Amino acid sequence: MKQKKNIMKNPGIIMTVILIAYAIFLFAWFPTSPGWLGIPLFNWLMIIGFFIWTTQSIIFVFWAEKVEDEE
Repeated sequence: MKQKKNIMKNPGIIMTVILIAYAIFLFAWFPTSPGWLGIPLFNWLMIIGFFIWTTQSIIFVFWAEKVEDEE
């Protein structure tokens, strides 16, 4: 009998939840006035988001491979 996997330990599900949470946060700030150095806060969050997604993607690759090796 195959053991049921815990869905909350799936790297893809966790990455998707983080992506959705960040998108909700980002678009909550979309209609705001200009932020720092005359650049809207939305643009700053998009720039910061690029580095977050790059780091998260690297972590995801290593995590997914670790999960596959354990199976």
